[in-house]
This record gives sequence, C-alpha cells and structure tokens, in this order.
Amino acid sequence: MTVYPPAQRGVVLVMTLIFLVLFALLGMAAMQSAGLEARLAGQQRETLRVLAAAETGLRDCEAQVAAFNMTLPGMVALSERAASEAVWVTVNWDDAAAVRVVAGTLTGVAAAPRCLAEQIDATHYRVTARAVGDSSVTVARMQSFVNATGVRLAWAQLLD
Repeated sequence: MTVYPPAQRGVVLVMTLIFLVLFALLGMAAMQSAGLEARLAGQQRETLRVLAAAETGLRDCEAQVAAFNMTLPGMVALSERAASEAVWVTVNWDDAAAVRVVAGTLTGVAAAPRCLAEQIDATHYRVTARAVGDSSVTVARMQSFVNATGVRLAWAQLLD
C-alpha cells in the first residue's frame, strides 16, 4: 500500500512573504530613524560651532573695552547713543564699519563673528557678539556686561 502526503496548499509560502514584507518595513523605518538622528546631530554640531564663534567674538570685544577707543568700529560711547537705546538691537550686523569684525579664521561659520561694545555708564559696558553658521539659518548672539577693565560681570546666550 502506497501512502501519499496530504495536498500542500502553499501556507508556508504565504507566511514567508508576509514576514518578508514586515522585515522590509522595519528596515525602512530603521533607516529613516538613523537619517533623522544624523541630521539632528549635524544641527547640534553647527549650533555648538556657532556658539563657540559667538563666544570668540564676545571675548574679542571684551578685551577691547580696557583700552576703549570709540573711533574703532563696534565701539559705541555713551555720548553717541541715548541712555535707553540698545544699539545692538538696531545695528546692521553686516556693516563692517558699524561693528567689529573678529580677525582670524573659524571653521563651521559663514563669516567671521562680529561684536559691539556699548558704554552704559562711566565704568560699565554691554558687549554683544553675533555669529552665523554655515547654513546661514543658525544664528547665535551672546551678551556680557563688563567693567572698565574688561572683567565680565554677567553674560547671556541668545539663539535666533
């Protein structure tokens, strides 16, 4: 007597195809997630570079305060502004004659950082620095208040 196996209906093939589609979808989702994480890491790296460039600009202007020379670009004496006016808000940051352009080369920024020192009273100055990232979208501003010798009394970090 001959025994024949039962008729196969292709269930294994269908199940294999379903698992194959599921694994492909999981793989695509993992690739998209990795791409997003890479973009986020790149943006964070650019933000850190811009903040470092703004800090460089801030320190450059703070060093100029000790020998404050209002004929230099970016040095605003109290007599040149109203007591309540904040020049850093209205100044054209692209105008090299209005702000101090920090010398040197920095990587990861579109242009050299720029800074501005405003005399608040006889012995205090507000120093503002601005830096722009490679993409020109990331902009950072830092501000500090220093005394007449250039010693930092307080500072703030502003992201546009």
